[in-house]
Amino acid sequence: MLTTGGRARDYAPGLAARCALLLLLLCAAATEVRADPVVINFDAYAAGSAPDLRNQYGVFFSTAHTRNGQIVNLTDAVIANSAAANTAPAALFGAQLNPLALRYNNVSVEFMLPIPGAPFLYSRAATDFVSFYVVGSPPGDTGQWTVAFFDDTYQPFSLTAGLIGTVSGTGDQFVSFSTDGPRISRFIFINSGPNLQQGIDTLSFNAPQTPEPATLVLFGSGVASLCLGRARRRRRAARSA
Repeated sequence: MLTTGGRARDYAPGLAARCALLLLLLCAAATEVRADPVVINFDAYAAGSAPDLRNQYGVFFSTAHTRNGQIVNLTDAVIANSAAANTAPAALFGAQLNPLALRYNNVSVEFMLPIPGAPFLYSRAATDFVSFYVVGSPPGDTGQWTVAFFDDTYQPFSLTAGLIGTVSGTGDQFVSFSTDGPRISRFIFINSGPNLQQGIDTLSFNAPQTPEPATLVLFGSGVASLCLGRARRRRRAARSA
């Protein structure tokens, strides 16, 4: 309450209006703007270690080597020419090891975005749609590959934490996965056999975001509730004064 010239003025309604405006702005910022999906076909990059595309597209590639169903180490993914590429000449593969190791060289794809004002630091991001082509399956191979999709609670060396769904198949084919629930922060293409040059091509996904819109709306609602509650207390105090 502010007293000017003997009159009491209650500015609580103005505070409530500002809070409501803040909530509207947060909700507007949280509204997804649908843009054309990002498409990466790997042909624009030199053969060798996969580039770090977190700053450009919000995506990071690596190799998740597994043995007995457990991730045992992470290394760089590689871009290599392949006659099986969906768009010639190159595709993305897991780095190969000594065949005697009997490890699976799986492609891991993580969605990450730079943290504003913090150079070289990144936060987990998420998308609601991913598609790509499985390429390089050995002729006549009847082994089953699997793609595991994870939300932002995934753990780097776990194949179970944050798991939200899987897709399995045999041979080269198209894979698509979308979700209306927990979003995709990482997926791992698990080869059909150990140390194969089996990978992915023509990766497509909706631009990753962080934080999720639902989180912003929840935060905005909480801020507005606190502001409105404070406004009501001030009005009650003004009436009893």
